[in-house]
Amino acid sequence: MRQALRHVAIQGKFVIGDGPRGSVPVLYVGETVGAGGVAAEVVVDSLDCITRAARSDPGALSVIAVAGAGGFQPVPSVYMDKIAVGPAAALRGRGGRLLARLAPRNEDERAQIAAASIPDAGRTFTTEDLARGEVIFAAAGVTDGALVEGAHVGTQDAVTHAVVIRSRTGSVRWIKTRHQLDEKGNPRTGN
Repeated sequence: MRQALRHVAIQGKFVIGDGPRGSVPVLYVGETVGAGGVAAEVVVDSLDCITRAARSDPGALSVIAVAGAGGFQPVPSVYMDKIAVGPAAALRGRGGRLLARLAPRNEDERAQIAAASIPDAGRTFTTEDLARGEVIFAAAGVTDGALVEGAHVGTQDAVTHAVVIRSRTGSVRWIKTRHQLDEKGNPRTGN
């Protein structure tokens, strides 16, 4: 994901990532991405439902959302109680609603919330509290799920499925891509 984001015309900063810098080898909170351009905030979960993916259970996704500066409420990676009408983070694009509150399960999660200095961290957050302004959301299936099909790998090709939702227009794009594999089973890059 990092490689692809280097070519996007934004000056992006991860406000919610896979973890703090130094704790994860992937996209971290505070990391900057993009080729330069409009200031943007990025939230990512490179592999949502990691346990489901490991078991090949349904519903594992890779998700990303982008908004203008100040578009996302940064929250630590702690458990949240949620009531959602519509497909989770894609809610802003489809007119859905979310109510969520931080629900720490242990002392470590309580410490993360305190360190984040969130005003009134015990309150119930709404969709607009968490994602303001224009938001673009994308999800790619890892395993088959309710929102999008997963990746299916054969001997000569792989098929991936993704969805992109834009809040300003409410448009939804379903993308099915067939990737040709090289002799080692890796996607051909065209280089």
